[in-house]
Amino acid sequence: MRLIAFRPEYQITAEPSRNRIFYKHFAELAQAQELPEYLSDWRQALDAMKPGFTILSDMTELEIASGPLTKLFEQVQQMLDGRGLRMIATVHAPDVLLAHAETPEEAPSKYPRRNFTDLWEADKYLDELAAEG
Repeated sequence: MRLIAFRPEYQITAEPSRNRIFYKHFAELAQAQELPEYLSDWRQALDAMKPGFTILSDMTELEIASGPLTKLFEQVQQMLDGRGLRMIATVHAPDVLLAHAETPEEAPSKYPRRNFTDLWEADKYLDELAAEG
C-alpha cells in the first residue's frame, strides 16, 4: 500500500497489488476553499492503477463538501475517463439516508457505484468483484 497524500482534508492511498485506490475525506473538507495538491494527488494514484481498478471511498466523516470545490471534483471525474474504472464503493455514515447521500463529487456519476454503510463490507465487496475477473 502506498500513501499518496495525507492532508487535513483528505487521504489518498494506492494499492497496486489489489488495483485499488482508497480515498477518505475528513470534516475539514467542509471549510476548504481550495485544495492545491488534489489533482496531482489523484493523478499519482491513478498512474499506479491498471484497467479494471476499483475505488473505495470513505465519506463517513463528511457528506457534503464546500461549493468552491465542485469544479475540482468534476476534474477528478474527468481524469477517470478512459482509465478502466470498474467500480466505486462509497461508504456513508449509518445514519445517512443512502437515497439522499449524493455529494457534489458523486453527482452526477457516470461510473458504476455501490453504496455501503460499513467499510469492511465495501472492501470485501470490491475484493469479491476483483476475484470474479
